Amino acid sequence: ANASATFQGAVTATSITFGGDGNAEDVNTVTFDGSTTGFTVTGTVDGAADEVNNVVVTGADTIIQASAWGGVAGELDLITVSGTGTVLDSNAAINATNITVGSGAKIDQGAGLITADIANSGTIQFTGTGNVQGDISGTGTLDVDANTTITGDAGASSADIDTGTVLIVAGGAGNDVAISTITLAGAGSGLVVTAGSNITGNIVAGTDGEGDIQIADAGATTAIVGNIGTSTAAVDTFDVDGAGNADTVTLTGNLYAEAVTVNNVDTLSFIGTSAQTVSGTVTGGILNVGTGTSTSSVTFNDVVSSASATVAANAAATFAANATLTGALDLAGTVTVGTGATLDVNSITDNG
Repeated sequence: ANASATFQGAVTATSITFGGDGNAEDVNTVTFDGSTTGFTVTGTVDGAADEVNNVVVTGADTIIQASAWGGVAGELDLITVSGTGTVLDSNAAINATNITVGSGAKIDQGAGLITADIANSGTIQFTGTGNVQGDISGTGTLDVDANTTITGDAGASSADIDTGTVLIVAGGAGNDVAISTITLAGAGSGLVVTAGSNITGNIVAGTDGEGDIQIADAGATTAIVGNIGTSTAAVDTFDVDGAGNADTVTLTGNLYAEAVTVNNVDTLSFIGTSAQTVSGTVTGGILNVGTGTSTSSVTFNDVVSSASATVAANAAATFAANATLTGALDLAGTVTVGTGATLDVNSITDNG
């Protein structure tokens, strides 16, 4: 039979386990309701295996989770955090199939590891040592106030990465970032994405010259669809960290960074269909402009010192400052060298 219980005040128990008659059609629900007052739940919360076990957190106040939920001896299917002003203050592990965060609600993740897929229409705030294993999706926000690793997709309308804080999206291919706007708030704010993960959305600097982006080595391709930095607020560094494996990063938008570094076995490829700007110095790597069919056009505004470059048919590259290629320039498109600038290459292959 279905089982349900509602708690509206502090809970102290060794464990709360619901269900247990073995009927797979049973739907069991425990509700923590803070509509009268916020409170702490001490003791593990779990449901019987092979039944549907749900937890609801509601009531427009803060419910503090002090002990593990799910995965202790059974399973939780769905945790719902709902209602404007409702906060699940998580300080221990959560293991569930799915978590839903409603509009106006929040999970404040402290020390616990969350293992679940999260549909977020509210806010997920990272304040402790806890990480996430699972996909985050939805139109909500991510507020990153402590170093955090998400092993899975990271999706949201916005993410704010605090000063001195790093968000890592790990796992590589299949674990993508789809966040409309990521803000690197200040010095030491960082985004690290494993090569193979794609990034859709704009990454902006809260302060000009602050914030670091790294594509971590995995011998894979990362597609970035969006702009990095702006003409008035560049990020500090953009690094393709190929530690021996050949990574490729493709960009369709502008790259406003004070310094771009690319390992010499890695490729930085500009494939946008409208004009792209690279504002800062470029050191290392293989540069590529165009796909052979796209009308890509890139302007490098600062000094370039790279291994080699290809400018494909229908594409154009402008070097507004001095550029050095220790290897070949493979040219099927157009190259323009700015007034007073020098292009120094080891050899040119004319495929035009």
